[in-house]
Amino acid sequence: MSWLDKFTPDCMEKDISAYPPQFFLNKSIDRVVFDLDNTIAPYDKALPDEKAIAYIRSLQGAGIEVMLVSNNEKERVDVFNEGLGLFAVHKAGKPGIKGIQACLEQSKNKGKAAFVGDQIFTDCLAARRAGLPCFLVDPIQPKESLFFKLKRLGEKPFVRRYKRKAAKNRQ
Repeated sequence: MSWLDKFTPDCMEKDISAYPPQFFLNKSIDRVVFDLDNTIAPYDKALPDEKAIAYIRSLQGAGIEVMLVSNNEKERVDVFNEGLGLFAVHKAGKPGIKGIQACLEQSKNKGKAAFVGDQIFTDCLAARRAGLPCFLVDPIQPKESLFFKLKRLGEKPFVRRYKRKAAKNRQ
C-alpha cells in the first residue's frame, strides 16, 4: 500500500445511513468500528438520537457487531454509549491503532472488520494502519475553528484522489 493509499478511503458518503447492513454484508464484513464525534453524532449531542439508535440496531439485527472508538474523554463516550451498550474506547489516540485493536481483540465476531469515520488524517489513517477498509462520511457538524478549517483543507487532495479512483472504477 502506498503512502497515498493510507489517506484515501474506500468509500465516501454523506452520512452513516449510506452504509446500511447490506453494504457491509456484501463485503463479508461482520464487525464495524465507528468513530463517534461528527460521524454518528455532533460533538454537542450527549446522547444518540433516534436515527442513530435505529441505524446501530439495524446493523446489530443483521449480525454486524458495532463498536465505538473516540479520541474524546471517557465521560463523553460513556454517557453517549450508556443506552447503546457497545464496546467503546475513549482517548483512543487516533491515528494510533491501540483503540481499534482493543475493539477487534474483544470482538465476538471474528470475520472481516471495517472502520467508519469522518476525518482522513485521524480516522482513515488509523483504519489503514490497523489493516481495515475505511468508509468515510461528511462531518455532521463541521467545526469552524482555524485548526479544523486547515485540516479539512489538507484533506482536499485525498478527497479528489478518492473521487478520481471512484470515477475510474465506475467506467
